[in-house]
Formats: sequence, structure tokens, C-alpha cells
Amino acid sequence: MTTTTANQIEEQILGHLQEEVGCELLSEQDGRIGCLTALDYPNGDGVVVWVRQLDGKFEITDYGEALADFAAHKEREPVVDFARMVCRGHGIDFISGRLTVRCDWDRLGEFVWALGSAAAQISQAAGVMRPRRRQREPESEFVGEVDRTLRERELPVWREHRLEGRSGHRHRATIWIPATHSVLEPVTGHWNQVTATYAKLGDLMQANGFRLYSLLDDRQGPPDEDVSGLLTQVSRVVQWSRREEWVESLALGSSELPE
Repeated sequence: MTTTTANQIEEQILGHLQEEVGCELLSEQDGRIGCLTALDYPNGDGVVVWVRQLDGKFEITDYGEALADFAAHKEREPVVDFARMVCRGHGIDFISGRLTVRCDWDRLGEFVWALGSAAAQISQAAGVMRPRRRQREPESEFVGEVDRTLRERELPVWREHRLEGRSGHRHRATIWIPATHSVLEPVTGHWNQVTATYAKLGDLMQANGFRLYSLLDDRQGPPDEDVSGLLTQVSRVVQWSRREEWVESLALGSSELPE
């Protein structure tokens, strides 16, 4: 295979994406090409995906940028577990802190976008996970209150119903409303629950047209904006204190929910 130029790679990626991307050769010596995507990290920096031609394939990686701030963090392991989960959903590998995948030329655009998307999602989730030390009631207590309230409104509610996501994994929907194919995930704000909910709904949003809702527990104060921002990517976000506004819409399967 002849050496592929940055312009050729850019044209191939643009053939797959509608978003802009710019590709530049970083090193003549090893042929690494940096592709600046339309995606952003939480600090505002653009997500750069690196492409290199290697043994007849194309190696794509973030060189560890998505989790650079967690390189030596004492709570790195839960973040790494989450990163692996996200990568599996995108069909890429997570090896030694790096997101990476090898592919053929005809799938280059697809995997550049997949890896860039995963890097942005993981970095944003890591930022939410780090500061979370809020005291909370047991999650089951909030779920129970939500369940009782919905049943009092005569909504048919199933608990812990299994649904299959795009990855093939069968997730447990905390609250499932079969009449409208709606999944309601109560979220108390604790970082490991937030990221688990994010990964679950991210997989389900790409399968079978489910209506996905994240219900934020604001009984003890307003929810963290970072949590709302993360979950908005994979669901409609509603608040418990405003349940009078959204319970009826949820029962009807309406898309007209309050912001």
C-alpha cells in the first residue's frame, strides 16, 4: 500500500462525516496525521484523533488524551472501567489508557468519528466523576418513591425490565413503561450512578426507538449542571420537583416535555 497523505485522509473522512475535520501531517518520520474534529473536550479544546498507516491498516488513537488528567489519580480504576464500557459500545479498544483501533481504508471515516466521540464522552464523564462526594440517601429509596408516585397516577410500571442495547448487552431498565416504550432512570447525582446511567442509555438510544428519560433527584438541592449536561446527550432530562409537568407527558409518550 502506498503512503496516504493528510489530504487523502481528510477527503476520506469527510466522505463519511457531515461535520468539518482538518488533517495535518505531524511527523514525516512516522507519518502520523492529526485530525481535528468538530468535537470538544470539557476544557474547550478540540478533540484530535491521530491516524497512522501501519502494516496495511490504519491505526487510530487519541494517545491517551481523553483520560490525561486521570493518569495518576487514585480513583482511576472506576474511570477506566467506564472508559472500557464506552469503547466497547463504539467498537474500539482501550489499551494502557489509550483509545485505539485498527481498520481498513473504507472504514477510516467511521472509526475516526467513533473514536473521537468516545474520547469526548469519556473525558466529560471523567470530569463529572472526580468531584462527586455528595452525601445521599440509598438509591433504592428514591426509586421506590418514584415507583409509588407513578403507580398512584395509574401508570403501568415494570421494575428492572431487561432491554437489549445496540451492543447486544441486555440492560436493566430501572423503570419501564411498556405502553409508551419509555425508560425512566432515577439519578441521585452520585458519580458512579451517573456514569453507569450514561453508558446504559447511550447503548439503548441506538436501539429500537426507546423513549429515554433521566430523572434527577433535586429533593435536597438543584442538580449539578455537569450531570445534566452529560445525561442530556443520551436522554431527556427531567427533575423530580417538576413531576407535575412531565408525568402526564411521560404516560402519553409525548415529546413535549419541559426543559
